[in-house]
Amino acid sequence: MGEFLQTNLDALHPVTREVIAQGTSASAVDYFRAEYRLAALRREAEAAFAGFDVLVAPTAPRIYSRSEVELDPFDTNAKLGTFTNFVNLLDLCAVAIPADPTPAGLPFGVTLMSRAGADYALLNGAAELRGEGVERVPGTTLLAVCGAHMTDEPMNGTLTARGGYRVSTTRTAPAYRLYALPDGVRPALVRCDGGASVEVEVWSLPAREIGGFLAGVAPPLALGSVQLDDGTWVNGFVGEGAATVDAADITRFGGWRHYRRAVSTMR
Repeated sequence: MGEFLQTNLDALHPVTREVIAQGTSASAVDYFRAEYRLAALRREAEAAFAGFDVLVAPTAPRIYSRSEVELDPFDTNAKLGTFTNFVNLLDLCAVAIPADPTPAGLPFGVTLMSRAGADYALLNGAAELRGEGVERVPGTTLLAVCGAHMTDEPMNGTLTARGGYRVSTTRTAPAYRLYALPDGVRPALVRCDGGASVEVEVWSLPAREIGGFLAGVAPPLALGSVQLDDGTWVNGFVGEGAATVDAADITRFGGWRHYRRAVSTMR
């Protein structure tokens, strides 16, 4: 605030004035040391979020009365920001939503936090928790996966590395058969008469990444259209007709993961 702070102290709220005035005691060296420390902490936060999608915390640790804040404005406000002040500093995104009231009937909320750039995914997650409609993220494509690209499966990283995130776990319309390919690591989803409903995950992927992702899809699999159990169509993995040759029909298991668990139990 420069010269304004020096010549217009009385124009500031006393608490604001005291907070800002503390900045006059910091040197340029102090500033750069703090920036370096903050950059290191941002890298730690990025590494932490590589292991999970969303961090959920109380929006505020407790509720203060106005009289409590007036009595000790610095300490109370610092505590109110316990779970929120670091969001901007660590370059995260966040959204606060209402939750159930406290036992005393007071309002309570939680904040959902994620890595930078996950804003739309986070907003859709918050909307789903609130029972509100989830909107298609601009510039993205929905992609149904049924095997090795599902969560915790070997090729899931090819989705997350391209900025993909899981929208839902659902099922196809009852018009598909699922086959375990001879390579033992991939299934093929084939639309046919006399089919059944198969478990799939729907992922959101930036549209600009589809071309590069498609280049890594090996035959007899391809990207086509998959009908979900609610009647909607999304892009997704499908198998060519030749995929059924020398492949085991595993439709009765209901999905790739169910089949894998069954095979593991038999071993």
